[in-house]
Amino acid sequence: MKSFIICVFGLMGVSVFSQTYQVIGFAGKDTLRMGEVTADQAGNVVIDTKNQVGIIHLIPQLQAYQEVEAHFNVLDRIDSQAKFEAAKNYVSDSLDFNVLYHTPLWKRYLEYWVGFYLQTSQTPEAFSKAFVPKVKKVIQRTAFDYPEVTVYLVNNLLEFFSQYGLDQTAIEVAEYAYGSDFSLGEPTKMAARILKIAHLIDHPAPTVVGLEPPATPPSFTLLFFYESGCSNCEEQIAAFKKRYSELQAKGYRVASLSADVNKEVFAYHSKDFPWKDKLCDFQGFDGENFKNYGVSFTPCIFLLDKDGIVKGFYAQLSDILRQQN
Repeated sequence: MKSFIICVFGLMGVSVFSQTYQVIGFAGKDTLRMGEVTADQAGNVVIDTKNQVGIIHLIPQLQAYQEVEAHFNVLDRIDSQAKFEAAKNYVSDSLDFNVLYHTPLWKRYLEYWVGFYLQTSQTPEAFSKAFVPKVKKVIQRTAFDYPEVTVYLVNNLLEFFSQYGLDQTAIEVAEYAYGSDFSLGEPTKMAARILKIAHLIDHPAPTVVGLEPPATPPSFTLLFFYESGCSNCEEQIAAFKKRYSELQAKGYRVASLSADVNKEVFAYHSKDFPWKDKLCDFQGFDGENFKNYGVSFTPCIFLLDKDGIVKGFYAQLSDILRQQN
């Protein structure tokens, strides 16, 4: 006997529910109609079939879902500025994030939303200026009625921001989401670390475990948190190596801190670094330095002045050098 596994989105813990559903079947070619359906605590339903096997999705055919799906289906076919602005406004003003959360479109929809603003922003600062007010508006609309959905939204956005090196945006969103106006509970691990980074700015830097104090304080210190094999980290490693002589001439001290957990991997990737301060405790992101600096994503570069005060953190060396010039 063959069987289909039906993934029921957003119905975790429901034992019996009654509704008309469209089941997208094997290879997306066949459609079945079902009335009363039984789901287990994991949200899965198993039905027997005679000649097919595969994974299919159970999607509720409600008007609210159909609206979300219809809007999603035109996002990649926008052909005018007016439609582009309308799509952005729909997300911030009208999109039902609770309905979206209970569909398989969630992450792809968020990627489109972030992408709208990345396409039209020349700098990370411009992105934050345009996007953060929209995120705040969505949080205002959803936080009180759907706090769990809002927490999930914020966490997913923070993940996107870390991937794109949008550190300041991450701080602004985390600070707003977990501020006193909303009942979102305790910040998640990533949000808590991002908030910790924000509180380091313009304060004395935590002691870096394993880093020897210099005989003469440098003009600036760059603490470069990275992970071997991370593509964005490798780009920054190349940038540091290329411009290390320039950094030395300007009085910068460079110290790299690795999230590697394998000694051979760390040794192989760090052997050609031209700076001498190459640290790794092989505890990954749970290492003491990573925790003390609130680092939950890489690359992450902290700029310290000659007095050991944290002046900023960045995803790219070029942003630091441009700011210092």
